Amino acid sequence: AVSTKIEFWAEFNGSRIFSETADSDENGFYKLFYHTSLIEGKGNWHFFVQGKDEKNNIGLVEKALLVTDAEGTAFLNIEFVSPTQEVFERRDTIRIVVNVVFDSQPVSSADVRASFLNNDSIKLTQFADGKYSGNYTIADNFSLGEQKIIVNATKKIDSISYTGTNSRQILVKEVPITIEVLSPDRSIFGLGESIDFRFRLSYASLDPVIGGKIDLKVNDEQVQVTEQSEGIYSASYALLDASKEEVTVSLNAEDVYSNTGSKQLVFEIQSSLSIDYYLRRYPLPFFSAIILLIAAAIIVVLFRRKKIALSSLEKRRNELLKLKKELQDKYFNQQSISNEEYYFLLDKYSSELRALESAIGAFSQKKTVKDEKTESPSIMEDDQPIQLFKIEKEKKEEPEQPVEEKKEQPKKENEKKKEKKKK
Repeated sequence: AVSTKIEFWAEFNGSRIFSETADSDENGFYKLFYHTSLIEGKGNWHFFVQGKDEKNNIGLVEKALLVTDAEGTAFLNIEFVSPTQEVFERRDTIRIVVNVVFDSQPVSSADVRASFLNNDSIKLTQFADGKYSGNYTIADNFSLGEQKIIVNATKKIDSISYTGTNSRQILVKEVPITIEVLSPDRSIFGLGESIDFRFRLSYASLDPVIGGKIDLKVNDEQVQVTEQSEGIYSASYALLDASKEEVTVSLNAEDVYSNTGSKQLVFEIQSSLSIDYYLRRYPLPFFSAIILLIAAAIIVVLFRRKKIALSSLEKRRNELLKLKKELQDKYFNQQSISNEEYYFLLDKYSSELRALESAIGAFSQKKTVKDEKTESPSIMEDDQPIQLFKIEKEKKEEPEQPVEEKKEQPKKENEKKKEKKKK
């Protein structure tokens, strides 16, 4: 069995009476129903069935049937009270009210039904003698255009069936889709900004439009739209064209039953360029510039920290040199401190100075050890008595002695002085 959609229609005297389409069931069979009325012509009706498969192979079948008078006598008269209007939209509810009369008398307990060309039908209920009513809601997929409401009534009296038929022409239009703009909530944007759209699509009944097809264009440029939830759709558009002073947004919506809706929006664009503009228009150069700025900032920070650290080390070195000079003055010229105190402080200052010289050398790679010595006296030179102090020539020419011997020498000299005094 081939599963495809077929078209079924009937013609009488060269005029098409009705036309319907149908889908096959799981076994490839089709079912179509059409309820004839008493006002339609009697004679040979030609029925046509046409189908097309996925490979565009077409099949067509024609069959002629003879339509005759209905069984029973058409003595029942049906008068339409409503609907009085002729134009309806999908989702509208049609109020159908008829009077059933036989020989100018109301007919009660008749079987009265209203049917439509899409094979739907409803039973009309009696609410008074000879008066029948019912409501029919036009579905979303109801065929558009000119349609008929056909009312048939049957009443069996004394084993004889009395029937009657009448129809009312109506025009069915698509139901409009309402488009509500949830965002944006402003009409002015800067160049480079993004317009984030959110729309709510619904019918007049406030039911959401589900699975709708949304055609969104910004200045004739197609923009992709996604369905976030039932009836809620979103999209985004970046304003990158500097030549435009405004953008026109065109939104067309269509549901699965070809009901449509549309909306037009206009937004003003400010000419001032923003960071967003450069970020979106020139992303690679923009990010490269940002990286360079960050790198430059890091270099500046590191240089300043290095400079501050170097300045602190040099300041401390100068303080230690000054302390050494003061220590030598107290010991050699003023003779106000003992040997033990002098050598203890001398070792302490010299050790710290050596560590400072090493640290300064690491920071100041451009300066050589020789340059450092020319700028300030070295630690080894400061260990010797400087020329500012009045020291005997013999002591200057003496070779450097170990620290322990230096500590013992003043003690021996003091002992010699004490022996001379005793003598």
